[in-house]
Amino acid sequence: MSIFSFLPIFSMFAIYTSLVKLAAFLYKKTILSWKHAFIYSAAFIIVSTCYAVLNIFTGYQVPVPVTILAAFAMQLGFGAWYLGRKAQTANNGALGLKHGIWVTCHLAAIVHSLQRQQNPPIGRRYFMIS
Repeated sequence: MSIFSFLPIFSMFAIYTSLVKLAAFLYKKTILSWKHAFIYSAAFIIVSTCYAVLNIFTGYQVPVPVTILAAFAMQLGFGAWYLGRKAQTANNGALGLKHGIWVTCHLAAIVHSLQRQQNPPIGRRYFMIS
């Protein structure tokens, strides 16, 4: 097993960390260190992976819309808690929970805009709407 086999994992952490840093910068020029952006990214990727594995082991019994809403709520809650404490405003004050949620919303919008549309929307897939 070579070091190149870990390249996709390393790139996933690097890309998500830079997207977190970009989202913080786009929200009122918030200051977030690379260390805190990486910790947030690593924790969120690990928690999301555990959530996906749990969903697989339960046999996909939870409907997809509920899974999407739960994942988004989990991301908002974790972002509000962590980024609200670690990100700083221009005058070196902590952002707080409300602004941590807004940074997380910016991050979700950036990630969603970069994703490729691989599947049709949920309504078309489940209700056969053309």
